[in-house]
Amino acid sequence: MFVKLFVNELKIYISSYRIILFSLFCIVLIPLASILMLNDYKQRMNEFELMTSENKELLKPNKLSVIAKGIDGEMYSTNENPLFFYFMTPDILFIVNIILSLLAILFGALSISEDKNNGILKLLMSHAILKYQIIVSKSIAGVISLIYPLLISFIIAIIIFVNFGGIHFDSNDLLKICLIFILFVLYLFIFFNIGLLISSLFYNSYVNSIYVAFTFWVIFVFFIPNFGLIVIKSIVNIPSVQQVEYEKNRLAQELAIRERSSINFSTEEILKRQRELDSMRDNRIDLSIDYAKTSIGLLPSGLLSFSITSLTETGVELFSINWKNWIKGNDLLKPKSLGFTNTIKLALPVLVLFMIYILITFIFSFVTFVNIEIF
Repeated sequence: MFVKLFVNELKIYISSYRIILFSLFCIVLIPLASILMLNDYKQRMNEFELMTSENKELLKPNKLSVIAKGIDGEMYSTNENPLFFYFMTPDILFIVNIILSLLAILFGALSISEDKNNGILKLLMSHAILKYQIIVSKSIAGVISLIYPLLISFIIAIIIFVNFGGIHFDSNDLLKICLIFILFVLYLFIFFNIGLLISSLFYNSYVNSIYVAFTFWVIFVFFIPNFGLIVIKSIVNIPSVQQVEYEKNRLAQELAIRERSSINFSTEEILKRQRELDSMRDNRIDLSIDYAKTSIGLLPSGLLSFSITSLTETGVELFSINWKNWIKGNDLLKPKSLGFTNTIKLALPVLVLFMIYILITFIFSFVTFVNIEIF
């Protein structure tokens, strides 16, 4: 009976207007984002080749930045904090993290309440189908129906990168791409289950389910991550590059005045204070990154952004290695590429954490659904 119910739910989902809409968004937005990011990558490659011809030390743009740009390409900017490059670039990560997550939670929010209002749940219960079978079949069928349009659009994006961009992906790159896709699926699964929970709580009105789901999405995908970064910056109080350079220039002027006045002074002391200013700013930025990873990075949205940019090697790790060197005029260091083993080690904790989120959201939706009154 469960298999028949699952197959029936899957057919309903696949043929529903919701999945058709989701498919359109995937097939239109992801290839479009791929084209935009490919053009951006080519432009950065041209700038790289031009500047290296002038004997300037630059790092080659990362080819996986076409999926998640992160701070790749912003390495040589003097912006204050690399965290603010997240959640902004219209790459594939942005499409999944923002747009598709909204669709997933809204689709889940309609799954129970719409069936309740249409009398489908009563019909199912009249055939001696257990409640747990209904909620399990809806959860699994729902996420499977989200996978195939995402997979098709993802394959189209890879074809665009390879055939039109001339990007060559080696075996390690393909492993990362597969892991990225799995993380995308698990991320959408979380939001679909949250939608199921909301739909079970507000089963008498699908309109209320939509309102609550949208509010939840705004708070946990938009408000908390972006507002949290502002709060972290305020708490840590990171001085700007201009402020640090101003203070260093002031110290240099003080050194020059003391030298002309023949006043006893210590050159080493002045230089030490200038180095301390650089070190202070670097340490505060590192601290803000640690705060973000241990707070915002535990939310599904933040966790997805940090993990995907780490896999594509366009995340804050790139900042830690080279941004400071670029600002100080030192030689740039090429970051060590993630090998097969390190890629698995990096992805495994994130996969486990996403599975825990899926399990928790499903348990809550399961318990809520089996306690509602159908009749």
